[in-house]
Amino acid sequence: MKKITLVIITFLFAFGLMAQSNKEMLCKKWTIDVDALIASVPEMAEMMKIMPDDQKAMMKEKMGAVRVEFFKNGTMESSQGDGGAVKKGTWEFIENGAAIKSITGEDQKERIMEIVELSSDSMTVKERGKEKEPAMIMIPAVD
Repeated sequence: MKKITLVIITFLFAFGLMAQSNKEMLCKKWTIDVDALIASVPEMAEMMKIMPDDQKAMMKEKMGAVRVEFFKNGTMESSQGDGGAVKKGTWEFIENGAAIKSITGEDQKERIMEIVELSSDSMTVKERGKEKEPAMIMIPAVD
């Protein structure tokens, strides 16, 4: 019985450290990794090959202006980078840290983002219910 209790306590402690580590990695300001996103979507990569340079630059600039910031207190902010309103909301890890549930905007829209990858220098998430859309590849923003 003592061994089982020790194993359970060890597991819970390790899981707690993992969750804390994920929180530390997540809580920062993120932006879209435009080049990685384009490379991951063959249709987009093909479109970029035939697009005029000025349109490519404008599209990359607009996508690269998107910001999402997660705070340790469970709040978040996001913006499209177009000078529009900043959306505020809340976030939490769900499903043992495998996904992020966020509620943002005046309409209090709930989204579930499945975590494909999370490290200190990259985050890839996929919105649940939008399986046909590409995963969002993000990197820390340098503002």
